[in-house]
Amino acid sequence: LLVGGAAFNDESRMRTAALFNTLWDGEPIRRIRAGTGAAFLPGRRCTAHVMLQPVVADKLFGDPMLDGIGMLARTLLVAPESTAGTRMFRQVPAACQQALVEYGARLDHLLRRPPAAKADDPSVLDPPPLRLHPDAVRLWIAFHDAAEAQLLPGGEFVTIKAFGAKLAEHVGRLAAVLTVYADPDAMEVPPEMMVHGIMLAKYYAAEMLRLQGASTVTPDLRLAARLLAWWQARPDPRCHLAAIYQRGLNALGNAATARRIVGILVEHGWVERLPPRTELDGAPRRDAWELVP
Repeated sequence: LLVGGAAFNDESRMRTAALFNTLWDGEPIRRIRAGTGAAFLPGRRCTAHVMLQPVVADKLFGDPMLDGIGMLARTLLVAPESTAGTRMFRQVPAACQQALVEYGARLDHLLRRPPAAKADDPSVLDPPPLRLHPDAVRLWIAFHDAAEAQLLPGGEFVTIKAFGAKLAEHVGRLAAVLTVYADPDAMEVPPEMMVHGIMLAKYYAAEMLRLQGASTVTPDLRLAARLLAWWQARPDPRCHLAAIYQRGLNALGNAATARRIVGILVEHGWVERLPPRTELDGAPRRDAWELVP
């Protein structure tokens, strides 16, 4: 509903992205609605963990407007490869269960702590500043300068320049979150947490690079790759058009789409056309192909 609803339709997505940017930056929220009028909301915090199906994510993260306005640069993305077909039953080790119990108890403790708010207005958050240990400062500066250098032509982050420009800020935020998780009363980010923040930021940068490259792949090429995997798993390397769109991928639900996607496989040398009226499944077929050995 978040991505497919009114918030991200053609008329609203720029406004929604600008609002998310404001939330990330910690600025007061200004809202005007016809029914309730104007609202000014200072001292608010927002975090969100959103899970998207690949087809929805491709549309969102391939949007040049959202990239240009800076919303994607403020987002930490992960898209692990599917484990479908390999999720065999395994007994859960006791250590894993204990780790989850401790994690849940920690979150419960943090969520039950009274938030630091202004004395004269408990609805406005006013947390104390979390400073950096001098050694953490040196680590952060070194990472900042190294990341900045990768924005130059030929650098690692050229293709994700907006995200790379905010990478050092992500490091600071991650290090701060890890610090408070470990010690809710901490007033200083220690160097070891800065190291962990840098490690996480490098991982997110690698994911952004991988996903940015994947976003340039057209939907037809993705379908072609899926069709090829399905085809290669069949015992017979030969296949005809009706079998592809009737018994193959759901996304290839008609002859025209199936013919177009097979054409991509032909163009790239994965399959070759069989002679007209080749008999398959007990009938002569006008459109039939065979995997190239």
